[in-house]
Amino acid sequence: MTLDSENHLGNLLNLILRGAAKLLGCSSANLILFDVQADQISIRVGAMASSQADLAQVEKLLGRLEGRVFTVAAVIDSLVYASYRERAIKETSFLRELAGNTFHPTALGLLDSILGAHRYVMVPVTYDLQTYGVLVFEKHGHEPFSDQQREVLLRYAHRIGAILHGDHSKPKGVSLKNSPESVQEDEDLHLMRIALSQSAATLLLDPDLRITSVNDASISLFKLEGAALRGHHIGDLFVEPGEVQGILNRQLLFLSSGYFEEAALLRRNDGSTFSGNVGALLLADDENRVIGYLVRISELSAGAAVAVGTEDVERLIRRERLATMGEMAAQLAHEIRNPLVAVGASIDSLVRDPTIGGPNRELLEDMRGELTRLDMLLRDYLSMASKKSPGSDVVELSSLIREVSTRMASLPAAQGRKIHLNLPENIAVSAKRDALYHLFFNLLLNAIELIPKDGFVKVSAAVSKDDVQIFVDDNGPGLICSSDQCFEPFFTTKSNGSGLGLTVCKQIAEGAGGDVFLQNRTTGGCRATVTLPLAGDK
Repeated sequence: MTLDSENHLGNLLNLILRGAAKLLGCSSANLILFDVQADQISIRVGAMASSQADLAQVEKLLGRLEGRVFTVAAVIDSLVYASYRERAIKETSFLRELAGNTFHPTALGLLDSILGAHRYVMVPVTYDLQTYGVLVFEKHGHEPFSDQQREVLLRYAHRIGAILHGDHSKPKGVSLKNSPESVQEDEDLHLMRIALSQSAATLLLDPDLRITSVNDASISLFKLEGAALRGHHIGDLFVEPGEVQGILNRQLLFLSSGYFEEAALLRRNDGSTFSGNVGALLLADDENRVIGYLVRISELSAGAAVAVGTEDVERLIRRERLATMGEMAAQLAHEIRNPLVAVGASIDSLVRDPTIGGPNRELLEDMRGELTRLDMLLRDYLSMASKKSPGSDVVELSSLIREVSTRMASLPAAQGRKIHLNLPENIAVSAKRDALYHLFFNLLLNAIELIPKDGFVKVSAAVSKDDVQIFVDDNGPGLICSSDQCFEPFFTTKSNGSGLGLTVCKQIAEGAGGDVFLQNRTTGGCRATVTLPLAGDK
């Protein structure tokens, strides 16, 4: 390696260390490089401006650290060496435990008292079967590093290991379209880009979307101290609290580039609001268990474009990958539906058997209801992912809705609930019949599931010269959010909902040249209005 390349690598590592420290709300970061064969250990410091005073105190007592070389024997009793040897994360609140006998214990004890409450974490830098060193990150206070901080540090340690190994690219032979490893690789590379980019507000969340740690940029952006932010639900920072759930749900569904970003309206502690780009990165361990999320928020200036800082090429790549994932999901849903239909037909046959009664019949009815719900969920995903085929049918709406109502009445969820139809005959519209069946099934199912056991659903219509309006009224609790929000993908108020049903309804209605709208009734409950052009007027 030439002197220039060594300098370039050193500068790159320093930038990554400083960026990662800012991202995680740490004061400083160090890379301890091990060369056991040469019996040498050296230190690379990634200190930020905010930690220069602490660094000056350290170097006043211990001497200059950057580039300092030690023997392996000098660190043998330290947690740094234990982290290297065991390839395991170590934590401590004391410099004398971190450094062992590398420095005089009196000096280390004095530094601990001067610096006050600090927490240190050590993460091994590995690549394949080789360990290159240890990352040491430091933050104020005695609070341990969160699981989310540890996971992000492991990602950085892995990428730094790849850089030191000389592997700057993706593994050869890996297909971006179908490999979980490629998704992980993209996520790690995005973390590297974040570290090297301008600092932004970064929050780490646990799986329940509670904030576990923040950086200085978050404190400045939301005008709230880190201790006050920690423990709060991330939705508290959004004008529409449910909006972040949609962003994170889309991140889970579209595991393509590993990063998802979109605009949202957020709220500061002083009550003021602002528009920001919200990026989400899913954090999962080696066994694919969700640990939490990294959420990055940058304020948008007036007139700024959404996804500021994202290159057009990256957007196109991401769209292509999302399309690929959508096709894969649609194929999977289609394969699942085929045996599901066969199982449903068998259960229907058993339900019609008069010799089966009592608990067995109730069990079969419950199974049929759950199969119907699963079938509707798969239909929703297929509708979202499928390419729209041209052409349409002439559909007589009143008979179609009666068919849907009859099918609905057999579901366990409809027992005790009334469905009243008041529809004129011969309402002909031009649309795909299966799609309209799906639309009205979704709307009736939504209403049935929300009304009380003695509740009702009324379906009526108003026909004009050019179109027809179908009204689905219920006496349930009504809307608790805006109509527009209800149609957003993945937004749901149900504990077991996918958040796709109403989105698909709107998609079907608009595809037929119409629309669907929700509103609360003055007498209580909700009204869904479906507007469709009459056949010949589309």
